[in-house]
Amino acid sequence: MRATFLTIVILSATLGLRAQDGPRAHNHYGDFMLGIGSGQTNLCTSYQISWKFGQNQRLRLGAGMRFNAFFASDKYFVTAPAKLVKGEAGLGALFKKPIEENMDSVQFSSAQVYSLNFLLHAGYTISDKFFAGFNIDVVGVSFGKTQTGTYLNGNAPGGPTSATVTGAPTGLNLLLVGENDIGSLNSEFFVTYTLNSNWSLKAGIQHVFMEYTTTTQVQQLPEPNDRFRITPTVFCAGVVYRIY
Repeated sequence: MRATFLTIVILSATLGLRAQDGPRAHNHYGDFMLGIGSGQTNLCTSYQISWKFGQNQRLRLGAGMRFNAFFASDKYFVTAPAKLVKGEAGLGALFKKPIEENMDSVQFSSAQVYSLNFLLHAGYTISDKFFAGFNIDVVGVSFGKTQTGTYLNGNAPGGPTSATVTGAPTGLNLLLVGENDIGSLNSEFFVTYTLNSNWSLKAGIQHVFMEYTTTTQVQQLPEPNDRFRITPTVFCAGVVYRIY
């Protein structure tokens, strides 16, 4: 719910402020980031426009596009839809505990997902050198090769079962909050350190949704399902270039 509220606030303010801007009240940036976790890597690059406002123009809101390349090895992708994970979809799912007996998994020895997403961001200029911010993917598309994995149903009648399945990255990416999200999305909490008028160093954490859709609805209980995901949090570092 907080993510949705922030998304609406950023988008509304960004569109409104653009019409009020003076000639130097916004900047264009490009960045390159590397996120690393246990058995997973995210390479991403983005182009962002940032509008300044406030008496000292320290607060920034903006939008942009981000390309993500997610890589994971030997990971168990678990049941994704909120209706199965939490027993219901929508905002009510945020306050429910996961229902373990509804969650199956697919193990991929190697997973690769490439995504191009529209993002929103917000941040605050702490000093001449430091800036802190947050950004989040909102909507976009994913693509990648079909992979072969092992479906595992630990709650099947009569005991655990397994089967060989194939799956590919879920095509649509859409921010809907928590388990309601669809596809592969990225969000960052970060701090930048200014080196000069154009270059900055950037470091933080990324929370990644990486999702596959199997070619058949391999999960049958409590209802048919073909979407499975991992949601790692990784440390990230990179550089930012102020274009103008």
